[in-house]
Amino acid sequence: MTNHLPVSQLSALAILSMAASLTAQSLLPTKGQIIAQPGDTAIGLATGEVFGGTSPFDTPVMSANGLTLFRGTLTGGSVGTFDNRALFVGHTHADLKVLVRTNQLDPSNTFPNSVLVQLSSGSGLPLSSNLFSNQRISPNGTFLMFPAQLYDGGNPGADGLNHAQTGVTIPANDTVMYWVTGTSFLILARQNITTMVGGAVLSSAMTGAFSHQATALNSTGTAIFKSDLAGGDVVGTDNNTAWVIGGPGNLQWDAHSDIEENHLRKAAETDQPVAALLTDLKQRGLLDETLVLWGGEFGRSPEAESGKGRDHHNLGFTMWLAGGGIRGGQVIGATDAIGLKAVEQPHHFRDIHTTILHQLGLDQHRLTYPHLGRNERLTFVEGSVIQEII
Repeated sequence: MTNHLPVSQLSALAILSMAASLTAQSLLPTKGQIIAQPGDTAIGLATGEVFGGTSPFDTPVMSANGLTLFRGTLTGGSVGTFDNRALFVGHTHADLKVLVRTNQLDPSNTFPNSVLVQLSSGSGLPLSSNLFSNQRISPNGTFLMFPAQLYDGGNPGADGLNHAQTGVTIPANDTVMYWVTGTSFLILARQNITTMVGGAVLSSAMTGAFSHQATALNSTGTAIFKSDLAGGDVVGTDNNTAWVIGGPGNLQWDAHSDIEENHLRKAAETDQPVAALLTDLKQRGLLDETLVLWGGEFGRSPEAESGKGRDHHNLGFTMWLAGGGIRGGQVIGATDAIGLKAVEQPHHFRDIHTTILHQLGLDQHRLTYPHLGRNERLTFVEGSVIQEII
C-alpha cells in the first residue's frame, strides 16, 4: 500500500520549496540594475540632454527577453517645448536609445514633411510635445507598436493631412498607428483612411481607443487594437466599435517589396514551431532516423529591389539539415563579403539532392527513369555527396 502525505502537508512542502528556490535565486539576480534615472542620458540624445521634469519616464513595457520600451521626458541641453518627449528602447542602461522623438519627421517617410506632435482638437495646431503613453512590444522583442499624431505645418498640401478643428467638417486623418521592426517603421493604420470590411473607416475616436488594455502585439508581428468606426456599413451605435487585427505587408518569403518586414515576421512565425519539431523528434528518439531540410530553391539578392525588397538569387544562399545521420553544429562554405556569390566550398543543388538520397540509402546512379530514350537521374547529370556533414 502506498502512503501519501495529506494535501495540507503537500501544499506546505510546495510553499517551502518555492520559498527556498526564490531565496537561492534572489528576486533581483542583477542586484536591481537601473536602466534609467533622472539626470541620465541615452544613445541618440544631444550633449546636455537628460531625463528630467516632473515625470521623467512612465508606461514601461517589456519583452520576454528583457527588452524594455518606455516613454521619457527630456530636459537640459537644447531641449525645447516641442521636442522634450521620446520613446526609449533597450535591455540595459548601456544600450538604451531613442526610438522616436517628438518634433522629428515621420520615421516611416510616408509623410516626409510632417512631424510627430500632439495637436489641439480645437485649433488643429500643435498643443504639446506629448506622445501617447500606450506603446507595445511583442513577447520576443522583435516588433514594436505605438500611436502618434502628425503635423504638416498647417499646410494640407504638404502631406495631405487634415487636422481636427472646431467648426471644420473635414474628417481628421493625422493620427496613425506605427508598426516597427528593426530599423523599419511602417504605418499600420490611419485615422479616417484605413478601411475595414464593409467600407467603414477607423474614425476620429481612434486616438482614445489606443490604450494598454485595448492593444496587443504578438511574436509574429500581428497587432490587435480597439477602434470606433464610421461610414460604410456602420448603423448608429449598433456596430460602430470593433477589434481590429492584422499586420503590415503580404507576409510571405518571396519578399520583392520589403524583405525586413516580411522575413522577420515569417521567421518569428516559424521559429518556435521548427524548434518544437526538432525537440520533439529528439525527445522521442526519432531525430536520428528523420532527415529535416530547411531551405528553398533560391535565396535573396544582396542588392535592393523596389527600395526595400530583394530579388531571387541563386549564386549564394543557405540551407540547413538536421537529424538523419547529419553531423550538426558546423557551417560548410561561405559567400563573399556582400553575399553575392558562394566562394568557399560551394555546392550545387544536385549535391544536396545526392546527399539526401545517400542518407535514405539510395544510389543516384541506380535510381533512374526512362525519358525520351535515355535514363534520367533525379540528380540530373551528377551530384556529389557532401561528405563533411555525414
